[in-house]
Amino acid sequence: MEEIMRRKGKLVDDTDLKNIWIKRYMNLEKRENEILVRN
Repeated sequence: MEEIMRRKGKLVDDTDLKNIWIKRYMNLEKRENEILVRN
């Protein structure tokens, strides 16, 4: 039982990390688009 909980915890960590990276990437793209629009 303990191992299953550990695996679940790791899965949650992995998805959270992915979401954080996706958000960062989206923010970068938005900023680049804004810069392009201004020019």
